[in-house]
Amino acid sequence: MESILNTFIIANETPYCSWAERYPDRQAMGYICTYTPEEVIHAAGFTPVRLRTGPELPTQAEAHLQSFTCALCRSALHQALRGDLAFLSGLVFPHTCDTLQVLADIWRESFPDLFVATVVQPLNLDSPSARPYLMAKLQRFRQGLAGFSGQPISDDSLRASIRLHNEMRHLLSQLDSQRSRLTARSYYAAIEASMVMPKEQFNSLAAELVELVSEEAPRQRVPRLILVGPVLDDPTVLDVVDDLGACVVGDDLCTGSRYFDQPVAEEGDPIEALADRYLKRRPCPTKHSLHCQRGEHLLELVEERKADGLVFTLQKFCDPHAFDYAVVKETLDAAGVPHLPLELEHTPAVGQLRTRLEAFLEMLKA
Repeated sequence: MESILNTFIIANETPYCSWAERYPDRQAMGYICTYTPEEVIHAAGFTPVRLRTGPELPTQAEAHLQSFTCALCRSALHQALRGDLAFLSGLVFPHTCDTLQVLADIWRESFPDLFVATVVQPLNLDSPSARPYLMAKLQRFRQGLAGFSGQPISDDSLRASIRLHNEMRHLLSQLDSQRSRLTARSYYAAIEASMVMPKEQFNSLAAELVELVSEEAPRQRVPRLILVGPVLDDPTVLDVVDDLGACVVGDDLCTGSRYFDQPVAEEGDPIEALADRYLKRRPCPTKHSLHCQRGEHLLELVEERKADGLVFTLQKFCDPHAFDYAVVKETLDAAGVPHLPLELEHTPAVGQLRTRLEAFLEMLKA
């Protein structure tokens, strides 16, 4: 089990510039947000690779993006301008926030020879026009990517990619159900590895990991926490949580359970199936759905996972999640559920994080 987890950690921590050396028989297509239709990218012959926040300060991006944009977008542009992402054949941007939309335009200007696509998904998921609109956008993306790759993307190849990605989602769901047997760092290493490794290789290792984890004794740790927020690329928070003896029993993260929420139907029109999955998937704060109120969802998650409190890992300058916290905070306060907001910057202040988390855990124990 340790060998597999180390493989996942190495896959996450290895610099992007050596990705092509590690997978010489693959062509990579980058993406940032998990609203990207990876199945279409895979069916076109590319390996989807999610870009994450790098360890360096994003100095190269300062000429293009203001300092009050999120660390993820600035870091991705910084890595590209440095040449670290030269292995990518292109980048796909779902339009989930204004910064991503602006970054897509900057990418087109800065790298005119690359494939750059913007997949604009509906914001109001309950609208009668949401499904046909999304299907049209996915079909347009399919055609554009097929034109770039020089080969058509057939329905059969899409269905094969859907089956592969559904297998990944099923494996991650199994790990999620056994996450009390893993440290927080180990669990999220597996999820992040699924976003950068070829799915065929990841699924093989993840299937073996699921079997090995089931033989481990559950970790008897208190208190039980749920993490909420956008991406959590820096493992500092996870390391501190593990070190303080807490257990992360659930999450609502873009780099967590939202990534593998809801399978895609494997029969029928694949574009319709993909659209339905995005409309049914638990939405992030950039989407609106009357059928999934985020505050109520978090309360249900607390009850389901028998959690003692929530920790909001809010990336600085991520407006959608900052506004979301202001709303769900009222719901949590009314229900008497303890919660702690942590505003994370590019380089986390470890001492301050540890102090605040330790005080929160002591409060929960009391």
